Amino acid sequence: MEPEILFDGAHLRVTVFNPGQRKLFTSFRQRVPDPSVWVEAEPVRSFTDRNYTHLHIQSRANDWYINEDTTAMEAAIADFTAPFRKSVVMGFSMGGYGALRFARCLRLTDGMYVSASSIPPFHAEFDHRYQPDAPAWKRELSLLETHGLPGLKGIYLYDPFRRRDLLHSRQLAVLQPQVAQARLNGGGHPATQVINGARNFSNLQKWLRRGGLTREAVTGLHRASRRIAPVYWRHIAEVAARHGRVEFAEAAQDQFEVLTALKDAM
Repeated sequence: MEPEILFDGAHLRVTVFNPGQRKLFTSFRQRVPDPSVWVEAEPVRSFTDRNYTHLHIQSRANDWYINEDTTAMEAAIADFTAPFRKSVVMGFSMGGYGALRFARCLRLTDGMYVSASSIPPFHAEFDHRYQPDAPAWKRELSLLETHGLPGLKGIYLYDPFRRRDLLHSRQLAVLQPQVAQARLNGGGHPATQVINGARNFSNLQKWLRRGGLTREAVTGLHRASRRIAPVYWRHIAEVAARHGRVEFAEAAQDQFEVLTALKDAM
């Protein structure tokens, strides 16, 4: 499937696959260790094979898509998305913020925002992880209060054992109270690691396409996945050790090692 470039700036690039459909799926490049180069975008077949146009947004830096190209990119996306009758998104961490920030120009009708987080002190004084990534953030371009989509639909997935992600979830509950929230205990960052580790991620994609992406469905899928996902037990061992639950941590670590060995033997 040949890509088409919708926007090609010095800092932001937008790629389109399977244009001409009536439904749109958008993805974002996540934060990467070496962000100085463009990554060749690939179509998400679970959507393009089902009559969706796929829009992929990437930034050349880990700047949460806020830079000198932001305004021009928004305008290009807004023109492009006007004909679509349905527009959905999946965004993870930095991409989760991008999904929330650009929801208006994407004309989102539904979305899955996984461990979405922002970075500057005026957004999240409690989260210092990535502030050096964006030393020159333009406040006026980044505020969800100004640029978010009123009445935004969708669901926010997060692991409450990750304190900073829990605090981000509380901020989002104030800014976008109509967005449902699903607590995926032990899910990690991003919070879908357990679901993905159990090879159940396609269910989330299916629900986003067809409807049914509810809090109950997602938390139920997470519970069903954690029994067989080694990563869940590793996360639980870390949490238990952090809280001084030594025996519980050891038991969880044992389960992690057993499941990892079984997975490697398959």
